[in-house]
Amino acid sequence: MKNKKNKTKTWFITGASSGVGHEFCKQLLEYGDNVVAVARRIPDFTQENSLCLSVDVTKPEQIKNAIELTIKKFGSIDVLVNNAGITANVACEHETLQHLKNLMEVNYFGTFNTINAIIPYFKEQNYGTIVNNTSMHGVSVRLWGSAYCSSKHALEALTGVVRLETQKFCRAMAFELGWFPGTELVKSGIHKIPKQLKEYQKLKTPYNIIDDKKIIDKAVFTIINIIKNREELPRHFMVGYDSIQKATIDAKEILKNAKFSKKYLKYYSNYSNYSFAKKVFSFLFSIRNEKNNDIKRKVITIVGLKIKFKTSIKK
Repeated sequence: MKNKKNKTKTWFITGASSGVGHEFCKQLLEYGDNVVAVARRIPDFTQENSLCLSVDVTKPEQIKNAIELTIKKFGSIDVLVNNAGITANVACEHETLQHLKNLMEVNYFGTFNTINAIIPYFKEQNYGTIVNNTSMHGVSVRLWGSAYCSSKHALEALTGVVRLETQKFCRAMAFELGWFPGTELVKSGIHKIPKQLKEYQKLKTPYNIIDDKKIIDKAVFTIINIIKNREELPRHFMVGYDSIQKATIDAKEILKNAKFSKKYLKYYSNYSNYSFAKKVFSFLFSIRNEKNNDIKRKVITIVGLKIKFKTSIKK
């Protein structure tokens, strides 16, 4: 059992002092769940079912201590939601290695630290949920995002790996927020490229975004209900039409590139010959199972002739 459906949950929320993380905590406390709100600046919740802690996610020992305090107070942790992160809007040419490392330390390694610390606990109790806020730029890129997009793409990969590795005892999902007015990301402002660098002026992107009017508290409410009420979580949950649109455009581009790349397999791979031989062999002889309504059959094909045997009928 990966999820304790319809039972009070204890949520461990990072980046809880502001923005999306704060909204998560606010709604969950109103719902009646236990909330552990962690951030460098201690969150301001005072309800009995809350535990507010000053935690720097780049410090593994602080995370470990916070998890121990959570278990001591609430007895368990059911859901980890990673929201801690910072943004950056700098062209790759102007980026510095130190700034890139600092951003990766929070956005990627900070999340890695919380996941790494909680997986053993989830494995021991045989259930748990890990949810990572990766933003739409964890799937799609943007201008001036060499550091930010790199960190979020890395986080998407980490989420996917964890989802595979922990599938027997844990759920994992990334939610990719589009642009939301009033969030901390927007308040940080946009880095303006110097006008003298004409190569960076009026650059085109593959996205012609039609933005929708989104409300952050309703979006968080939607995410919470998906986590609470679905046994199986999607690998990606895109929040906002802009996020969905960008992901769709990128997915089409990947499929287009895959089709282009496949043309060149014949120069370095035996795949084409193998594929042809497999089709011929399947025509000459194959065995497969099929199900029509509640009747199961075994289908044997010999030189194109299909012979069907009824194997079972569901009562």
